[in-house]
Amino acid sequence: MAVTGSGTDKKAATEKKNTLVMWAALAVWLAVSLLVHAFFSGRNPRLDAGAVFVSGAGPILILSALLLVIQGVLSWGVFIRLAVGILCVGLGVGELTEVAKKLIWQPVGIAELAVAVGAVIWRVFGRRRLTAAN
Repeated sequence: MAVTGSGTDKKAATEKKNTLVMWAALAVWLAVSLLVHAFFSGRNPRLDAGAVFVSGAGPILILSALLLVIQGVLSWGVFIRLAVGILCVGLGVGELTEVAKKLIWQPVGIAELAVAVGAVIWRVFGRRRLTAAN
């Protein structure tokens, strides 16, 4: 028998709401990206809809992950959002600016490695905590 109002149910509901808001924000940003491409790509060929979308999707994903962490929800979805968000920021900066690729991808690689290590540590210590509780 499931207890209603338990911490797990609240965290799942919080993650679901956050995910819906994230997808809505990404859909709105896609529309904005298409408008920017339609109106401004003639002046600046770098303002391609894909580059604009990716550069804005990264911060949306990172913000979504950080809000989940602040609310106490830590799941694989948080790590995936962080990893994809960091990758999108790197892609967006690379496409929209003339910054050297080496200057972009070294910090992105380090951040991706930090997210991966964090996910592994979370997985290892999360399992130990669960087995110690039983």
